[in-house]
Amino acid sequence: MKKNLFLLFIAICMIISVTNDELYALEEVIIQTSSHSSPNTDTTIKVYFEYPNTAEIDGFYYTITTQPSHTITNDSILTNQYIALASDLGSTRGDGPYEDGYYYVYIAAYDAVFLNPPILGPTTKVGPLTVDTVPPVYIKATGSEITYTNTITLNLDSNEELSEICISEASYEDCDDWHILNTSNYDYTLSNGEKDYLLFIKVKDVAGNMKQTTSPFPVTYSHIVIDNAQCKSIPTLTQWGMFFFMSLLIFFGLHSSRQIST
Repeated sequence: MKKNLFLLFIAICMIISVTNDELYALEEVIIQTSSHSSPNTDTTIKVYFEYPNTAEIDGFYYTITTQPSHTITNDSILTNQYIALASDLGSTRGDGPYEDGYYYVYIAAYDAVFLNPPILGPTTKVGPLTVDTVPPVYIKATGSEITYTNTITLNLDSNEELSEICISEASYEDCDDWHILNTSNYDYTLSNGEKDYLLFIKVKDVAGNMKQTTSPFPVTYSHIVIDNAQCKSIPTLTQWGMFFFMSLLIFFGLHSSRQIST
């Protein structure tokens, strides 16, 4: 009898345990957006999120790390940062500053209930999030330095992917008209007619860091086209006179030789 009661007690405990697990199973945190979904010069990282039913949790635990894999567990709670529902619901605190690099945010819902240890929901991962405060090492513009139309094509070479370009015909400081760069080639229209130009070129990388060329790009705009391959020499009057004189000499020379032979 006692054995049966003991087995019944064990069975009830197992049922309660399974029921508690199902009853207090937390959902995954839903990520809305982040401050560094693309490379950014901001040295603080912020992630915005929501939870389906905040009435069933006490808050969130999160960590920001360079590790591409991480799970928030009860054993690691003390090493993670806590967000209470009453204070910062909706985003991680603007932790930082962070050095240039790739970062990952891991976050999980938390419920203390009456159990020990408390319940943690699934860990949600965000990243990589890129902090980039360093401009490109170099930017070089190449192209034809003589043009016969008012539009030239510049080829841009850099150690980083470029996102925007600004060109001024006056100075680097005067450059404030930015345009999107979709390729490494950029067509620019000269604005002041036929003359010699100096183009002051500045660019931005994807994060927004600026870099300028080491020197302005020179270009000459002129409508006069000289194609040496198609140039033909036109005889001058003196050359025509010499040609006519030589022809006469040859003619009289041939005529005299015929008379002598006869």
